[in-house]
Amino acid sequence: MKPIAILSLLVLAIPAVTSHAQNMDARRLADLEQDVLQLKTQMGQMSMTVEAVQRENAILRAQLGKSQQAGAAQYATLAQLDAQISTLRAELARAQREQKTEIIDEVSRQIERLAQQTQQALQAQAASIAAAPSAPTTAIMFTDNFPKTGISYTIQKGDTLSGIARRNNASINDIINANRISDPTKLMPGQVIFIPQKTQ
Repeated sequence: MKPIAILSLLVLAIPAVTSHAQNMDARRLADLEQDVLQLKTQMGQMSMTVEAVQRENAILRAQLGKSQQAGAAQYATLAQLDAQISTLRAELARAQREQKTEIIDEVSRQIERLAQQTQQALQAQAASIAAAPSAPTTAIMFTDNFPKTGISYTIQKGDTLSGIARRNNASINDIINANRISDPTKLMPGQVIFIPQKTQ
């Protein structure tokens, strides 16, 4: 039973006790009064305890509210950090694209300058060739004044006209006239020529 209910019963019982005081012992009345005082004391203590609990509950509620606010602020900070990271990534990608574009533009400019320089060099070379006096071309005159007898010879690598003439007891001029050789330095290996030889 709750102390308040007990107190109420005791308060109600006091008049009945008073009416039957002649049948009760004075000592029991004193004990009853002492019990009532103890109950009042206990109720006061309980009220103080309830008030303390209420104060602690209020403090805890306030702390919980602050914790929730701090948590919300922390989440907001994380969201802001994520947004900043996304912004930085976008700026980095844009900077890389701009850098690539600048590099491509610079390479294109260098290639264009190199092409212009090459064209200018070719034009200058062509102009210098056109301005240079041409060497007079001398017509080579061949004669038929060579022996009509002789041998065929296949040019070997490293052969010279003078060496061929010396080995075959022939004249260089006769070999040139017989084969219509305009440039003796351009004998090709595998080429077959006629070597005129004078009869003994």
